[in-house]
Amino acid sequence: MAKKTEALNEYLEVKYPDERWEIRSRTGRQYNPYHLEVTFQNERGWTYTYSVADEDKICQSVWTPPEGLLPNEGMHFEKDCE
Repeated sequence: MAKKTEALNEYLEVKYPDERWEIRSRTGRQYNPYHLEVTFQNERGWTYTYSVADEDKICQSVWTPPEGLLPNEGMHFEKDCE
């Protein structure tokens, strides 16, 4: 899991320089170990989930906005995977 977190951190440093975030994974059999949740310091209440297959395959796959908002209203919303 440390390698995936490191890969995602490097991805975010390039995509969102000068910003701060927290990366965490959910544990348990019901959670996918390839999914990491990110919360950005400058966007409270939002959670973005990234699928991390390896350092070259990182994709924002789930968006959890605050109640009443749509995912595409988020400052860090990524529509398409690169």
